[in-house]
Amino acid sequence: MQNEFEPQDFSISMIRAESKWILFAMIILFPILCIRARSWGMLAAEVVFTICILIVSVLDLRYGMIFDKFLLPMGILAIGFSLAGFIIPFHRGIIAAILGYLLLFIVRMVSSGGLGGGDVKFAFVLGLWLGGKGLIVALFLAFTVGTVASLIFALKFRSLKIAIPFAPFLSLGAELAFLYQRELIEIYRSFW
Repeated sequence: MQNEFEPQDFSISMIRAESKWILFAMIILFPILCIRARSWGMLAAEVVFTICILIVSVLDLRYGMIFDKFLLPMGILAIGFSLAGFIIPFHRGIIAAILGYLLLFIVRMVSSGGLGGGDVKFAFVLGLWLGGKGLIVALFLAFTVGTVASLIFALKFRSLKIAIPFAPFLSLGAELAFLYQRELIEIYRSFW
């Protein structure tokens, strides 16, 4: 996909241009976040995380890129919330981030670039937020929903050469894992 923007061209105005979609999604999601939060700090972490993944998704849909200049602050926020005790322990986040990066890097190499480098870096940042179990749940959901969506697009457009941004699927899986990790793992275990 040819873009007029390069990674260094990211600016806050890009987020402002898409803010109506992010606000709309947050209006829908905020009550769920309030119900799931066990503390004010956890609610703050959930809101920040949700806004960040919405921004990554909307920018990837709009520009076909995940910007490093946005992922870096998102990672720093994850470390801050982790050290404050509002999300998973720091050491678990680091291990999950590295493993998530390596896994998606391997997928990127095997798929001959079918997965973007931004998706690989996004998996690293999601690992910081979700930890190992949460990242596994997020990736499983992302690949499952992404595969179904790709098949639907392939059938609709009669082509396998359609570029579909993967960040929205990673974000969906991550949000569900962040909010419902235990429940989703129990559902999975009930099948085995």
